[in-house]
Amino acid sequence: MVECYARANPPARTRLPSPGLRGLSESRGLRLQLAAGILLSVEDHAYLNAKGLLGTAVFELVGVGDIRERLYKAGMAIVPLQPRHLPDYLRGDYEALWRALTWLPVERPGEGTLQATLRSMDAAEADRIAKQLFELYDRVAEASYSAE
Repeated sequence: MVECYARANPPARTRLPSPGLRGLSESRGLRLQLAAGILLSVEDHAYLNAKGLLGTAVFELVGVGDIRERLYKAGMAIVPLQPRHLPDYLRGDYEALWRALTWLPVERPGEGTLQATLRSMDAAEADRIAKQLFELYDRVAEASYSAE
């Protein structure tokens, strides 16, 4: 487990459970200090979290099998991701991607909108959405590096 600390101005250290950051105010200028001495702003942490979730999704896309099954696993990996975790200029891209994955209503008991949408999708459309997901990951990774 990585130990994280919130640091406010003036420096006051409050131990936080890793990786939870709920309730921290970005407006107070809080920063995270990892045990290794690395300082991260709350915004930086959100970008890294988004990068990690999208990276997991991209990992799920790689492999053999039906692209829709792989896209389902990728979609499940980004369920916790919220637009606020992304830079402002990428939020619309994420929302469009999520709408493309979940726009159909549920028709069968026990399935969600992700499953309903993917079931009706052909392989070419699934491939197009998988590429969009990869492009979003790439742009978030770029944003997380520029924030350092």
